[in-house]
Amino acid sequence: MIFYVHVGVAHSRPPEIHEYRRYAVEGRSMIDAKEAALQMAACTSVMPVWARVVGDEEFPAYAGWDYPA
Repeated sequence: MIFYVHVGVAHSRPPEIHEYRRYAVEGRSMIDAKEAALQMAACTSVMPVWARVVGDEEFPAYAGWDYPA
């Protein structure tokens, strides 16, 4: 299943959110998708500090539903 994940990244220390990125990730569960999105953000020379699954292929937007980290 494809999940949409928002990731907050920091460009410098101390880590605070400087930018948000959105990833479309294929995974077996929301946890797998969140982990893959964090790894993708870490590969671009930034520090991922926050992630949230915001939708999937069945429901493109969860309308603000929040899931535990």
